[in-house]
Amino acid sequence: MRQFNATVRVLLVSLALLLGLVTPATTPAQAASVSVTDLLTRTLYHQRVGDLANRQATVDSITAASPWQGQLWTDFLARWDEANRNVKINLEVPADLPGEGHVFVVLGSALKSTGAISAKIERRLQVAMQALAAYPNSSVLVTGGAPKNGITEGQAMHDWLIAAGIPEGRIMVEKSSSSTISNATRSMAILQANPQFTSYTLISDASHIRRAAVLFDAASVAIQSRTGAAWAMTARGNVAFSDKAITAQASDATHSVITSNVASVFGVLSAYSALLKTPPGTPVLKSIKVTPPTVLKYAVGQKMNATGLVVTAYYNVTGLTKVVTANAKISGYSSTKTGKHTVNVSYTENGVTKSTTFTTLVGKAASRVALTASKSTLKVKKTRATVTADVVSATGVVPTGKVKFYLGKKLVKSVKLKSGQTTVKVKYPAVEKKGTYKVTVKYSGSSLLEKSQKSLKLKVKK
Repeated sequence: MRQFNATVRVLLVSLALLLGLVTPATTPAQAASVSVTDLLTRTLYHQRVGDLANRQATVDSITAASPWQGQLWTDFLARWDEANRNVKINLEVPADLPGEGHVFVVLGSALKSTGAISAKIERRLQVAMQALAAYPNSSVLVTGGAPKNGITEGQAMHDWLIAAGIPEGRIMVEKSSSSTISNATRSMAILQANPQFTSYTLISDASHIRRAAVLFDAASVAIQSRTGAAWAMTARGNVAFSDKAITAQASDATHSVITSNVASVFGVLSAYSALLKTPPGTPVLKSIKVTPPTVLKYAVGQKMNATGLVVTAYYNVTGLTKVVTANAKISGYSSTKTGKHTVNVSYTENGVTKSTTFTTLVGKAASRVALTASKSTLKVKKTRATVTADVVSATGVVPTGKVKFYLGKKLVKSVKLKSGQTTVKVKYPAVEKKGTYKVTVKYSGSSLLEKSQKSLKLKVKK
């Protein structure tokens, strides 16, 4: 199992609330109150039947209600999938475990009727002895209730370790659990209450490791859900007694048992079992909601920037949503004309199409006049300057309209731009007196471009 790293904080429902109905603080208009219990149950159902598309859609809905819890489940499911695909069984004590803050968790098994440990428990304890010898600064947590002759599994394992020479201070005991499910939930509660521990390694039979690893991970997720905060507890694999050959891929039967057990950890077993008996039908698309792009105001010639655009689909299942931005169709925006533009957003799923809109505003593009003169210094009554004006737009729109050339306040010439024309040249008349003269070129603008102007100075000498 890989380390769970959650670094953001949001308010999460408590484990007690996971047993009931939970309504998020804010709910989209299209959705009724979201039952997190229902969403968790549906997630587990889709996990069991291998419907990864609907599993993801349901996790997306959990994320909409609580982003952190959605991430919590996304990460947990990824680790669970990996455990199903390729569980790694260590038959020797790994050499890379932490030297500090580490605890080995030994899972119990049924005692003999006399209260004495069974051969199955003893072989797990022998593995634990090897692990404790390899990591002298580590501790051990023995877990198991189910008393026989007044002795619990945890107590019997504790006594065996003491007799084997393990100091009392290295041993913790969980002695109220009756199954691997409660082994996980109660052992993880003990570890949470002892913050000096930051990592753990499971010890059991090889045939037991996959299920135990997933359930202990689930118990960690449940604790984080209950507390509303990330817990820096890292799963560091396992050390197992080789009771039988284990396939890398979990069988369907094993997957079924694990999923049912996870449902128990989260308190949704009854609802999960009911869903297995009466499978949900394919969700039907009911509506979509669009969060418009961040930028809604543009100039003529600008393409629409889709940054911030989110399209969310809503279904006939309460609380079920899915982000479908990548598959939505966008139409109606025009960069060639000014004014308000109604942008249409549509999404089709299983033959059902739903649409919505948002509005953008397109204004005139900025223009700019670039101005040059053939000569900057002239002679009175003799020298004439040719002034060249280039009219350009900030967005590449071809200018139309008039370009007017001035000498001081006097209009020298007015030129109407021809189709595609951006450059105009005007030869100014000779000046009668010496001095400094201001040449100004004004672009009148158009239906698509703002007006603009530019000036320069000419020196006239005798």
